[in-house]
Amino acid sequence: MDNRTYTGLEIAVVGMACRVPGADDVEGFWQLLREGREGLREADDAELLAHGIKPEQLADPAFVRRGGTLRDSDCFDAEFFRMSPHEAQITDPQHRVFLELAWTALDDAALGPAARGGSCGVYAGAGANLYLWKYLLEAVRQGQIGATELAIANSNDYLASRVAYKLDLRGPALNVQSACSTSLVAIHYACQALIGGECEIALAGGVRINQPQVPGYRYQPGGIGSPDGHCRAFDAEAGGTVGGSGAGVVVLKRLEDALAAGDRIRAVILGSAVNNDGADKVGFTAPSVVGQAAVIRAALAMGEVAPDSIGYVEAHGTGTPLGDPIEIAALRDAFGPLPPASCLIGSVKTNIGHLDAAAGVVGLIKTVLLLERGEIPPSLHFKTANPALELERSPFEVNAHLRPWPKGGLRRAGVSSFGIGGTNAHVVLEQAPLLTPATADTGPHTFVLSARTPADLSRSAGELADHLSRFSALSPADVAYTTQLGLIALPQRLAVVADDLAQAIERLGQADSAITALDAPRVAWLFPGQGAEYAGMAARLYQGDAGFRQHLDNCLTLFSPLLGFDLSARLFGTEGVDGDTLLAQAMLFSVEYALAQRLRDFGVRPVALLGHSLGEISAACVAGVFELDEAVRLIVARGRAMAQSQPGRMLAVQAPVAELLGLLTDTQLAVAADNSPGQTVVAGPQAAVEAFAAVLDAQGYLYKPLPSRHAFHSALMTEAADSLARCVATLTLRPPTIPFISNVSGDWITAAQATDPDYWGRQLCSTVQFRTGCRTLEAAAVDLLVEVGPGDTLRRLTAQQGPALGQLPQLATLPRRSEQDVSDRLFHEALAGLWCHGVTLDWSARHGTGSRHRVGLPSYPFARKRFWIGDESAPTPEPTATTSSTPLPRPAARRHARPDLAVAYTAPGNELESVFAELFGSLLKIEQVGIHDSFFDLGGDSLLGIRLVELIRHRLDVSLSVAAIYEYPTVAALVEQVELLILAQLETSFEA
Repeated sequence: MDNRTYTGLEIAVVGMACRVPGADDVEGFWQLLREGREGLREADDAELLAHGIKPEQLADPAFVRRGGTLRDSDCFDAEFFRMSPHEAQITDPQHRVFLELAWTALDDAALGPAARGGSCGVYAGAGANLYLWKYLLEAVRQGQIGATELAIANSNDYLASRVAYKLDLRGPALNVQSACSTSLVAIHYACQALIGGECEIALAGGVRINQPQVPGYRYQPGGIGSPDGHCRAFDAEAGGTVGGSGAGVVVLKRLEDALAAGDRIRAVILGSAVNNDGADKVGFTAPSVVGQAAVIRAALAMGEVAPDSIGYVEAHGTGTPLGDPIEIAALRDAFGPLPPASCLIGSVKTNIGHLDAAAGVVGLIKTVLLLERGEIPPSLHFKTANPALELERSPFEVNAHLRPWPKGGLRRAGVSSFGIGGTNAHVVLEQAPLLTPATADTGPHTFVLSARTPADLSRSAGELADHLSRFSALSPADVAYTTQLGLIALPQRLAVVADDLAQAIERLGQADSAITALDAPRVAWLFPGQGAEYAGMAARLYQGDAGFRQHLDNCLTLFSPLLGFDLSARLFGTEGVDGDTLLAQAMLFSVEYALAQRLRDFGVRPVALLGHSLGEISAACVAGVFELDEAVRLIVARGRAMAQSQPGRMLAVQAPVAELLGLLTDTQLAVAADNSPGQTVVAGPQAAVEAFAAVLDAQGYLYKPLPSRHAFHSALMTEAADSLARCVATLTLRPPTIPFISNVSGDWITAAQATDPDYWGRQLCSTVQFRTGCRTLEAAAVDLLVEVGPGDTLRRLTAQQGPALGQLPQLATLPRRSEQDVSDRLFHEALAGLWCHGVTLDWSARHGTGSRHRVGLPSYPFARKRFWIGDESAPTPEPTATTSSTPLPRPAARRHARPDLAVAYTAPGNELESVFAELFGSLLKIEQVGIHDSFFDLGGDSLLGIRLVELIRHRLDVSLSVAAIYEYPTVAALVEQVELLILAQLETSFEA
């Protein structure tokens, strides 16, 4: 960061979005400005006639065929914002465009998750709703639209509130209306709210969309319209302005908060002010030198800014014969006697026309870009200054060509916006401070993306890849950080893990399948047993992940004095384990514990644990039965006792236990582990095991000798089990806080078993009932399996149990011995997989506090469709399955296809038949009416929603609040959830 000092009242501009004539986004707007282009266009006779302009109007010499129109202003992504086609059709396009831009601006700021559900305010205003007057009133007269829904969909009272509702923003949501100065006034009050602590983030801006979207107006001498369709601000030939449609939104935060959070600061607002001319002018619509000068002085004073430090002023600049001279006189009064041509001025209205309620915010966005890029684009159509301006007596010069910022030192600028009626606003800005460089991070990096639909997700991946190709100097760690913490997670997800941007671009291009995130997925952790370990496991993760390193060091430090040697040297050395039971178990437990703790750092909370042999000790420690130091003592005692037991051998046989029982005639042999329908482990003395291997050869069974020198989980472990139980008796055991499955029974361990020292002795010499444990895990209806340890042994065993477990997503955290060079990447791929399947992760655990910066990335690629009242060809979007923030209660997980409800509820003797008939009759009526933001929007039909709630709550005896059902996003999603509730009730009924 640089050495600037601040007052504490500064506001950071951290995000921006706009749509203006000739440009669909901020980057397009900058190119239009920099290239000195007009976004205004000219209409031909056919277009004008098609929009109701009469032939005699076209023949009028005073008719001007130019104006600023907004491309695709009739289109909207209704599905994304959970709006029915009917609701989208009757909603003011100004509200629709502003809603999309609010989301886009938060994406640009990478603050979507921080704003959602938090203290984020909305300050906004809109132009006159011409869509209502020109298109909707006829539908109202015909009874197609109710008065209440018409008001909610079109009144400017609901512009800010709709954004707050749709984006789940909890700060103040206020509409500001002050004619042409609306959006800059909104920015001022957003700044004041931030300074006063009313919110932590603020969206501010405005929108104006003319209807119909066709350029053209009749020039009237003495009016504000330009005679030739060009705005020539401050020029001698200036005759007026040109109307335009557009919108803009900025995201604001207190500067100190933005600096602390590593936000992308695009500029700093040093001061702002708002006032009114009062009666000190010739008429209500006339501007006032006194009022404008006063508001500029007030903004400079608030920011403690000297006028001579201002290098550029984005003027109101309407190009009217009265307005321009008054504005320059007010600037000259406010700035005082400064050297000539020491401050440049310009007006964005020369590029895009006068955007009315959106003019101020678009002028501010232009100025932020000037400060950010260090260039000042031309103010168009300026040849000779209007003599009435007396520019030679002022410090101001109209900037007529692209030039670098003229002054050395800090770049500072002002923005003015003045409304008809006399409400004036001025904002003083400064270039963003230099940020402290982010900490180095060599990767791997996890880039996450999400969208509402697979098609949207594919477009997002392509746009991100293109963006990274164009901005190859971006820090990959900062890009990953921005995707993880800056963007709202939506249902369709993908993630790529890459070492650098080039690899990320390549993998984004290969990512062609989306994963549908589950709602609160149930995660189970699997802990492998001895045999999975190898020297060097987790070495790269240890080097690259400070959190994992800390957890593992905690373990290794506790082990070393008990072992008599440095365990870390053996773990990361090249000597190998070489059958050393104690060493193998100490290494394996340490790595499993550290992995589990690191997953917890990221917020992963398992609902079930299943370990195999030693892995059950890891599971018990994670579940809180043992404290870490006690578990370490247990592992050492266990390993020593097992190492001192009689020698033996173990075979993994590819056959179910039932087939082998008839072959196990030697009583010295035991089934050490019943792993799966396709694998059984047999253990015993070496001679007996070798004889058994000969029997297997004769019978044609496949088997594999295990590297152990001892017969674990057999009678040869009896003495070791007694010794272990005596050790455990000296420890403090606690009931588990996370359910885990017993190897001894294959069922959930009880508190009595977990706290019984003898149990842990029996566990050592009893058969590992892993197959039974998998059936227990299956009954728990888990959604994801994560192997917390090296390799994929347990994931392969669970895959053999049948489709219920075998088809679940299974994630690895460390590779097998042969793949250990990717040990760091695999852990991050596990995190990526967890996130893709719906697990909420605390990504800050990856980055630390204040170590990363947010960067600008492509915003959401809205899938817009035309929605226009009376347009019968308007597409009807497919219902979305996106759940709301308050979903209906979820019945027990179901893995089979749903039966046909039409058959289910008409089954003979089913007492619920009449209830279901009534219920689906109500649903059918609701489908016909169309659902909006809530059933209340349906006017009298809101009774249907209340009736539906009553049916479910009282007739089906399901706990469901009115609020929950009203919040559900679409009828289709509601019907699907109700079907699940009914099925659950049917099952209960049939079982009874």
